[in-house]
Amino acid sequence: MDVSAIALAVAGGSLALALSTTFLSWRQRGTLGAQRDALKADLGLKQTMLSGTGCRDLGL
Repeated sequence: MDVSAIALAVAGGSLALALSTTFLSWRQRGTLGAQRDALKADLGLKQTMLSGTGCRDLGL
């Protein structure tokens, strides 16, 4: 292999690594966003239940 072939292989590997890292980061961000939204909804439900109206509805 000559130097240009090695350089091309290294550049291709670097590009593949960058793209896969970007994809995994994007996918993890989507998962974390869904978890965050679920936690916010759960917190909102608990706040409603613990508010004055929620407690009266529960007989507390």
